[in-house]
Amino acid sequence: MIDKVSKVAILSKIQYMEIRHYIILGKVQGVGYRYYTEDIAKSSRIRGWVKNQPDGSVECLAAGQPADLEMFEKKIRKGPPLSRVVNMERKILVEGEIDIPENFSVL
Repeated sequence: MIDKVSKVAILSKIQYMEIRHYIILGKVQGVGYRYYTEDIAKSSRIRGWVKNQPDGSVECLAAGQPADLEMFEKKIRKGPPLSRVVNMERKILVEGEIDIPENFSVL
């Protein structure tokens, strides 16, 4: 059985995770955008995935601590050198609304 002191210590280590869904528009296919996003995610402790869409956009699901997500978002808004992000739509999702992978991958 966990005593009150241990329970408080355990709960204080649990951090809030936010989940964001992005649609990135512009010159984002054929320029290394997905692999750039994967590198940024892995160095930022972000879980999720990124994939090309048939309409030329890129879709991304990212989950992590809000501060980490803010830095991740700034970097993917800029993109790699050959890309040109015109618009980025963001939707914040509720935990349990979608499955979150344990790591980040290019789909």
